[in-house]
Amino acid sequence: DGITPDWATSLVGNMDASDVALLDSDSAAAMMDTMGASSAVAVMEQDSLAAMIGVMDGNSIVATLDSNAAISITQALTEDNLSSLGAEQAAGIVGVIDASSISELQPDQITGIAISENPDQLLGMEATSVAAMATNIDPVDLGALGSSMVGTMTAAMDASQLSEMAPEQMTAALEAIGADVIGAGSFGFTEMSAAETFLSQDVVDTPTVLSDILTGNSGASTLFGSTLFGQN
Repeated sequence: DGITPDWATSLVGNMDASDVALLDSDSAAAMMDTMGASSAVAVMEQDSLAAMIGVMDGNSIVATLDSNAAISITQALTEDNLSSLGAEQAAGIVGVIDASSISELQPDQITGIAISENPDQLLGMEATSVAAMATNIDPVDLGALGSSMVGTMTAAMDASQLSEMAPEQMTAALEAIGADVIGAGSFGFTEMSAAETFLSQDVVDTPTVLSDILTGNSGASTLFGSTLFGQN
């Protein structure tokens, strides 16, 4: 006889994270597909559930989970659980979540996913999904993601999407990107005098993330204008 949903649910309910980690991707995906995400969330400890997602490769996650299942699982996990995922797994699970559903996640859960992802993976996502992440993340956490991640995130968004960011989020994004400009983030844009900004220096090496925004994204004026010069 084949594996039944009840048997799979009973089995994983008694597995700790170290047990789950012994599974290969195909086995984990088969068990998740058999019992369903709702059963997995109901019976598995958070660390075990995170381990289940962690052993599945990106293709298995996409093939096994739909948006509702991915939301259900992600909502059950903590920022630490999500930030411990591999980049492939984080990109896989956020990739199957509808952009309109990302706002259902807590800001710290979005942060956990963003920590796990590589910046380049954002460019493979729908711009609406990237925007949903950026506009629902805490400004402090957004700034802490670093210049490469924040720069790529904003470069993936158009002007209308950038305009949906709160002023505090825009300031945090600009300061994170500015850390590349002024060197190691020793001071922020808000602490720079009007007479001596990075734009007034004799020699300035434009960072890659800033170049990407200035050359590849029409929304750059929204980010820079509204934050630096008080435009709406």
